[in-house]
Amino acid sequence: MCNQLKTLSANQLEHLIQEAIYNYNGEEYAYTVKNLNSPNVNTTEEILTFKVEIRCKSTLENEAEVIH
Repeated sequence: MCNQLKTLSANQLEHLIQEAIYNYNGEEYAYTVKNLNSPNVNTTEEILTFKVEIRCKSTLENEAEVIH
């Protein structure tokens, strides 16, 4: 795996996923990358793992209105 992938942050992954899904279906969602496990750039490990939480933005807006 190239070092460029090994150094991606959770925010960078969220941004890449957001762009890809928006380009696919034109809809916006909220993304949270969790449990990011990146191999160290000094190793030959080839597995980058993470979980992604995807939520509809309208759901988040409704939750924010209830809180206020």
